[in-house]
Amino acid sequence: MDGDALLHLVSNAGRVDWNIRHPARGVQPSLVDSLWATLVERFEAADPQEHLKQLIRKSS
Repeated sequence: MDGDALLHLVSNAGRVDWNIRHPARGVQPSLVDSLWATLVERFEAADPQEHLKQLIRKSS
């Protein structure tokens, strides 16, 4: 997944989380928390070249 796709994925997951969790009372599962844990795990397992690929946004 490249930088732009990753940016959109995290942004959209945050919007969904906000719409689901904001009006609800109590603790709700978080899409962003589970997504972030997966991204960190994949990033830590990758080599430096893959780090750059994941972090750099491609300009159109």
